[in-house]
Amino acid sequence: MANNRKLVLVLLLSGLTHFSLKAQSGFVASGASLNSSSGSVSYSVGQLDYLDVSGTGGSINMGLQQPFEFFEVTDVKELDNSELNGISVFPNPAHESVTLLCETFDQGSLHYALYDLQGRTLLTGNIQQRETPLQLEEFAFTIYFIRIWSSENKSKTVKIIKSL
Repeated sequence: MANNRKLVLVLLLSGLTHFSLKAQSGFVASGASLNSSSGSVSYSVGQLDYLDVSGTGGSINMGLQQPFEFFEVTDVKELDNSELNGISVFPNPAHESVTLLCETFDQGSLHYALYDLQGRTLLTGNIQQRETPLQLEEFAFTIYFIRIWSSENKSKTVKIIKSL
């Protein structure tokens, strides 16, 4: 009976050790976490532990931090899957504002809504003229969707990118 208790104790301790060894840790020179109503980001600088392994099947970079690619979006193509024709949004990507251009403008029959990636409605309104400007200055740099619909329940959704 005493041997069974020892065996259970050894198995339990080895199991706990096994789980605790899976965590990553390391020393970094600097770092911080920033939070706001728009989101959060955390970063660290000065990774000391890094290993690059290459083989015939490919390569892998192992370490606490992985590289992050920065790129600039220069153009956004739209798929023509809408029920409303003659409506465009420019510029895209945008910085401070976008303009809704309605080639076949029928006053009072078109409406718009601006949504974020979580589906929250940020702006709504009626399209009162051929060109309708929307101010984006107060919003974060990310992807948004503008949905334009008519009183006949035809709609078009356009993805826009707010960039630097």
